[in-house]
Amino acid sequence: MAAWRLLLAAVLGYLLGNIQTGLIVGLVSRKIDLRTKGSGSTGTTNALRTLGLPSAIITFSSVFLRSYVMLPLLCAVETNDKSE
Repeated sequence: MAAWRLLLAAVLGYLLGNIQTGLIVGLVSRKIDLRTKGSGSTGTTNALRTLGLPSAIITFSSVFLRSYVMLPLLCAVETNDKSE
């Protein structure tokens, strides 16, 4: 049973980690593909340089929140795994 929870946490982490928020923010806010501008990265630094501070804050916040969501999930999986 715990193996399924661990697998689910891994799949959710993988899926959440592959969301390129910088790309989405660039396309929605200014119709700019960050992969073709600046360093070519979709990260916060390139978003800051190319799109400006508000877009960089949104990009950083989304990356931070994804980590903030996944950490308690993984802790819950580990805690439940020890109780069985």
